[in-house]
Amino acid sequence: MSLYKKLEKELHEKRKEMANIIEHANTAYEERDKANDQIQHLKTQAKRESADFEKDLRELSQIQEKNKKNLDYIKLTEKNKDENAINQDLNETDKFKSKLPQK
Repeated sequence: MSLYKKLEKELHEKRKEMANIIEHANTAYEERDKANDQIQHLKTQAKRESADFEKDLRELSQIQEKNKKNLDYIKLTEKNKDENAINQDLNETDKFKSKLPQK
């Protein structure tokens, strides 16, 4: 085989090797771009979910505060009813005692 043919064959093999490396590099770049797109998508989704969570948490806190106020009001009205009932019982007892003959 002549030197020219040998060098031509080596050049052809190097070009094939270089094309293969370029193809692998392009594939790696494409995969990197896909991964970056997925990361961006996941970050956007995480922000959205975080905002939704914060909104839901605020709403639940408001509902909890409203329920607490309602419960406090119910307890206060029950306490007032109990006090009024006790006072009414005392008044009736006093009226009953006043009707009893004195010794």
